[in-house]
Amino acid sequence: MQTTVVSAYLIAGVVCIVCFLLALLISNKINYAPDKSDVGKRKKVFWLLMVASLLVGLGLNYFLKLSAIRIPARYNDYLIHMAIAAVAFSVLYVLIGFLLSKVSKGKKVETWF
Repeated sequence: MQTTVVSAYLIAGVVCIVCFLLALLISNKINYAPDKSDVGKRKKVFWLLMVASLLVGLGLNYFLKLSAIRIPARYNDYLIHMAIAAVAFSVLYVLIGFLLSKVSKGKKVETWF
């Protein structure tokens, strides 16, 4: 695998980790509410940051790496791997969030799903 393709996965992975940690932090900062409106806020934060990780990962890959590639074969290869990396890490984000919400009984993260 070419080093340019590996960078697509690295960029998407780092963005996914940062967004996931940000979702954890923000979800823990949202206070409990007697009418359970806090649950909706936590779910919104989780899903919005998942979409943000997908879009920011694609955007960074596009502007940092893809726009600098001049060889058509490498351009197409990077474009495919850029999309695969973004989708794969978004799925991983949701899976880890789901598992964490099921394991964290009695905590604020439990309300993500």
